[in-house]
Amino acid sequence: MEALRLFAELIRFERKNLKMTESELAERAGISRSMLQRIEKADPKCEIGVVFEVAVLLGLPLFDAAADEIKLAAYRRQTEDKLRLMPQRARIRLMTSEQLPQQAFVWIWLPGETKPVVAGRLSYDNARNILFNYGRSYLERVRDHSPAIPIYLPELPLQSGMLPLSPGLTMPSSIRDSAPDAWGRRVIINRKLGMRGADTDTALLDELTYCWSPVLTE
Repeated sequence: MEALRLFAELIRFERKNLKMTESELAERAGISRSMLQRIEKADPKCEIGVVFEVAVLLGLPLFDAAADEIKLAAYRRQTEDKLRLMPQRARIRLMTSEQLPQQAFVWIWLPGETKPVVAGRLSYDNARNILFNYGRSYLERVRDHSPAIPIYLPELPLQSGMLPLSPGLTMPSSIRDSAPDAWGRRVIINRKLGMRGADTDTALLDELTYCWSPVLTE
C-alpha cells in the first residue's frame, strides 16, 4: 500500500511539474478526470494497467523505487518551503486549485415547463476567461413543443460552438448576473474552506466555482 501511495504522489508531482491540468492528462490517457483523481489518491481499485499508462505518458520510470523516493522527498521539501513563504491567501489558492471545477453546466427553465433542462456548458479558455457553448441536444430542441430559447439573445444567440465574449468581459454578463451574491459567496467559502465572517474576501474563489457551487447552499 505504501508503494501505491508513493507511486500516486509521483504521478501527481510529475503532472504538476509538467504544468498539466487533471483534464489535460485524463484526455491524453483516455480516461475520465474522476479516474485520474482516484489514481492520484492511490485508490487500490484502479486498474494497474491504467495507472501504468498514465505514468508512461508522464515519462515516469516504472521500476526505480529508490530514485522515486529521493525525488518525492525533494519535492515534499520544496513544496513545504514554498508554502511557508506564501501569504495565507496564496496558500489557500494553491491548496484548493485541484478541487476547483474546470467546467459548469447551465440549466434553464423553458416557458411552460416545470423542470429545467441543460442549456450548455461554461469552461475556461487559455486566458482563463469563462466561455459558454450551447449543448447539441439543447440546440436540437427547435421543433419541440418547448423549443430552445437563447439565454440572452444579444450576448448568447442560439448557435453552436464557443460563443465569443463581449469586449471587456471575462465571462458572459448574463451568466454572471445569475451567480450567487456576496452573502451566497461567503456561504460557499465557508463550506469549501471553513472560513467565515462578513469580512471574508470573496475573491478567494473564482467565478466558475461560484457558478458551479450554489447547490452547496441548499
